[in-house]
Amino acid sequence: MISALLLSASLWIAGQEAGARSDAQAAIVPVEAIADDVARDLAWVIGAHAADLYSTAWALHRGQGSVVEGNPLGPTPEARIALKVAYTATTGLVMWKLRRDGHGRAASILRWAYVAIAAGLTINNSYLAVKAK
Repeated sequence: MISALLLSASLWIAGQEAGARSDAQAAIVPVEAIADDVARDLAWVIGAHAADLYSTAWALHRGQGSVVEGNPLGPTPEARIALKVAYTATTGLVMWKLRRDGHGRAASILRWAYVAIAAGLTINNSYLAVKAK
């Protein structure tokens, strides 16, 4: 019991002293410095994601079973949405982490790669939707 109290007290003390080192502050990018860039990243990614989802729904609706989309999570529309939401959220988190760690160029490259892939998927889905009837 006493050792648990000492351990918790030492963790509390260590937590209070975290960031007090002179080199600790230099490694962290302030939120204000990346907020606009992250917002721009997310706007592009969410817009591309919405276009991909809409064009997928359009193709599936117009194709009425003749349009299929490869998906490792399963053949249902819910599985398609789950996969697309998962990779969009993951991309957003990775871009935020890259910017937070000072790798803004890598985050921008990831953003444009994501948008390019989503644009390709949107074009393909739109083509399938138009061709379906």
